[in-house]
Amino acid sequence: MKKIFGGINLTWKKVIIFAILSGVYTALMAIIPGLHYSSFSTITATLEVWIFFGIIIIMNSKSNKDSALKCFVFFLISQPLIYLLQVPFSWQGWRLFQYYRFWFVLTVLCLPMGYIGYYMKKDKWWGYLILLPMILIVASSYSAYLSSFIFSYPKYILIVLFCAATMIIYPLYIFNSKIIKIVGVTISGVLLIIYTIFNILNPPIYDTEIMGNNKEHAFDNTYNVYLTDSKYGTVEIKYYDEIENCMIHANFKKEGSTTLVIETPTKEKEKYKIDIKRDTYTIEKINNKNYTNIEKEEGNNMKNINITIDNKNYVLNLEENESTNVLLSKLPQELIMQELNGNEKYTYLDFELPTNQYKPNTINKGDVMLFGNNCLVIFYKTFDTNYSYTKIGHIDNLPELDNNSVTIKIEK
Repeated sequence: MKKIFGGINLTWKKVIIFAILSGVYTALMAIIPGLHYSSFSTITATLEVWIFFGIIIIMNSKSNKDSALKCFVFFLISQPLIYLLQVPFSWQGWRLFQYYRFWFVLTVLCLPMGYIGYYMKKDKWWGYLILLPMILIVASSYSAYLSSFIFSYPKYILIVLFCAATMIIYPLYIFNSKIIKIVGVTISGVLLIIYTIFNILNPPIYDTEIMGNNKEHAFDNTYNVYLTDSKYGTVEIKYYDEIENCMIHANFKKEGSTTLVIETPTKEKEKYKIDIKRDTYTIEKINNKNYTNIEKEEGNNMKNINITIDNKNYVLNLEENESTNVLLSKLPQELIMQELNGNEKYTYLDFELPTNQYKPNTINKGDVMLFGNNCLVIFYKTFDTNYSYTKIGHIDNLPELDNNSVTIKIEK
């Protein structure tokens, strides 16, 4: 282990190869669906692994300048490569590079961070102060992934162990001073204990609305609702004044599959299978007929609200489902929507909506959809698609829009 933190002859050729391999590996973790929401994909989103790479480069550099330039070049090569390799596989295409802005800022900061970080090799107490912010960032990741591990056991166990191990390893192997090692390991140990106890005493809860009272599944507060396996959480019927309707509210506490039962006052039961994830879910009738695909009678399931697109008024005919019920409770909203693919405008909401995804096969001009659980999309052209969406509604007489961003206002 000591060799990793100072015993490598880190030539420029090795730095470039290291950067390319890191970029390719990270892109694969983002592309391969089976690795999403796992310890392996965390490298695409958070900093703990990149801090590890940066410290390896710093500790094997020959001077402050060498450390700064090698850290900078490593990130300058690896980060754009990650996005470049993802472009052909992403629904966002080249717009994926909008997320590179954060990593570009970090890349530029590598110059001063690499220069200052080299002073850790001086084996002084202020060298540990330089390391401490990195320890705190890793500790924050440890806490977040421990929470996800508790909710989605056994997912994220590897990244939890990685964070805990590196917090202890850094002071042990970067410094030679026994006092600095003891102080460093003690601080890391205390942080690990605090975050572990906090997450055990405050287990994660996924708080969401999963179903509304409507034509497809009618209920009110005289009904009884429950999950057949209580280890996955609790459900209850709530009445919301803002939408003048009842909804089933869930507090999920564990990932997995269970059954939601809606029981009438006369003890008749309707059952739905729920697949719970950390921040989303899918729901389907036990009779295998997904309620999102039930045929709807014309005129009985729509609510019309106002939508303004660049100061032009239109009518948005809302579907009647859980997603629109929650959306209504969040109105009014003023949003800036970005252009994508010459056929749609999209924006990420600052809140999540319940999802009832299906594959429409054909998108019609004027369709308003939810991609994932917080990406609102307005389509202004008709085309075929293989993607899955939750239907929000339809805008009649929507013209084709230009390639600029638009400002929309949605009001009741």
